[in-house]
Amino acid sequence: SRPRRSPTMLKSPSTRNFKGIILLIGNPGTGKSSLTNTILGKVVTESNISFDGSGVTTKKIPIAIEEGELKGHEIVDTPGLDDFKKREIAARQIEQALKSNTKYKIIFIIDLRAGRIQPSDLATIDAVIKAIKTPFKYGIVVNKVSEKQFKYIDRPKILAALNTYPSKRPEKILMLPKCKKAFEEKNVLLTNDLYDFRGVLISFIQGLSYNAIDSKDVSQVKGVSSKALKELEDKLAKMYAEQKKKNSDHEKRLKEVVDKAEKKNKENIERLRKEYAKKSEDQNQQLIATLEKAKLDYQLRISELKYQDNQAQRAHEAREAEAERRHRERMQQIQNENDDGGGCVVS
Repeated sequence: SRPRRSPTMLKSPSTRNFKGIILLIGNPGTGKSSLTNTILGKVVTESNISFDGSGVTTKKIPIAIEEGELKGHEIVDTPGLDDFKKREIAARQIEQALKSNTKYKIIFIIDLRAGRIQPSDLATIDAVIKAIKTPFKYGIVVNKVSEKQFKYIDRPKILAALNTYPSKRPEKILMLPKCKKAFEEKNVLLTNDLYDFRGVLISFIQGLSYNAIDSKDVSQVKGVSSKALKELEDKLAKMYAEQKKKNSDHEKRLKEVVDKAEKKNKENIERLRKEYAKKSEDQNQQLIATLEKAKLDYQLRISELKYQDNQAQRAHEAREAEAERRHRERMQQIQNENDDGGGCVVS
């Protein structure tokens, strides 16, 4: 009878529901195996910390994904090309993985040291790129980025290196935070209450393009010589220095713009203050003039009322004097008449 195949063994690309291979490539210690386990949602490949520059993954491990968003794909975790003990073996296995005559999603895994990309990681990427003789696209995962690096990392410098020194620019770049658990235990999934590692990785993979690569379009994957690596280190150092100068010049220009804006802002504030003060002074003067006019109008009205009252008083006194005069005349007339009549009073 035909032997049953283990669920973790690679299915043939001719399988009906087969969609493609997710190929993970990176140097020892970058975390390929931990990412593989995290994508699968279970521990399938051995992951541990590399202390001597040799990788934990010693051969390419094809694993069928039988459920979830990536169902129908196979994920292949390849050995590290920068493993000085197994470099030739790793190169052959990466080459073999690329000769499956199928569709690929190619992802390079790198990490940062002292906030910088390692020349050996860029050299590995370039070595694989040069081995593929047909147009293709790939993604880069910058793994194990510390919280401090996330805050203070020079992203333009990192992106400039990733977009400049590999002979082909990446389609997408993903930066993953460091998972403390992966540094304390081996064979773990990347988990964090504040970060969905698996969800982010799956979304990143889904966003990458498929590449149809024929085996005849894949040549030998060659390691990088010490001389070439030194030249790359020098180029990176030069690029970092140039980028630092550009950043310094940019910061200087930015400071000039900010200083100019602040000066203009202060001038505008002073102008508005003076305009407001002048406007307030004009308004105060206008108010004072209005009050003075009201005061004058009030005084004129009081004077007019006093004059009218004085005139009325004089008219009243004149009327009383006239009435008194008439009364005296009448009394005199009556007296005269009485004297003429012999003292008889005629009523």
